[in-house]
Amino acid sequence: MLVFAAVSNSKSVGKLIIGKLSKEIIKENLADIIQHSDLLAKIAKKRIK
Repeated sequence: MLVFAAVSNSKSVGKLIIGKLSKEIIKENLADIIQHSDLLAKIAKKRIK
């Protein structure tokens, strides 16, 4: 769902999912997020720091 939100460039849904998922899952999907959405990639990187 996280990657789908990135592909759809859905900021609100992506932000919600990033906040709910574990940091490990976000790390596993970070490359796909970066590929599809700069904004969600920025949010994801901030979350896993």
